[in-house]
Amino acid sequence: MRHGTPSGRPLGGASPDLVTGMTPEMILDYLAIRLNGPRAAAARLRIGLVISGDRPGQTEDRYLLIVENGILRYARPPFTETPTGSLRIRHAALADLAYGAATLDELLAKDTARVDGDRTDLDTLLGLLDTFTGAFEVVLPNLR
Repeated sequence: MRHGTPSGRPLGGASPDLVTGMTPEMILDYLAIRLNGPRAAAARLRIGLVISGDRPGQTEDRYLLIVENGILRYARPPFTETPTGSLRIRHAALADLAYGAATLDELLAKDTARVDGDRTDLDTLLGLLDTFTGAFEVVLPNLR
């Protein structure tokens, strides 16, 4: 522990399979954990999110993502604010985006996501997310 992590072993925050199995609320909580609060402190973002199921007949989940005061939170309808743009995305694609396995542009090219309206707030949010590597020292000796 005092010498960092063993080399050759990836230590991400979660596996792609774990994120795919999450509920929409759990994925949004995972995104909130990844938000770099100090960098996001001055941001004020409003993003509509519509998540469709991966199987026919599944209902859509609607959210308003709100970034303010360095935190990401979400609300369910009815919304009291209007988003600047909306992301329509399939559940598995949202999991890939949250985990970092795919970029928004890749998902748009595959038609598993669509942006309606201005995507500036969405791009800003994605740019404020940290990527966890697990390469940090857990125990630091006190050498005083």
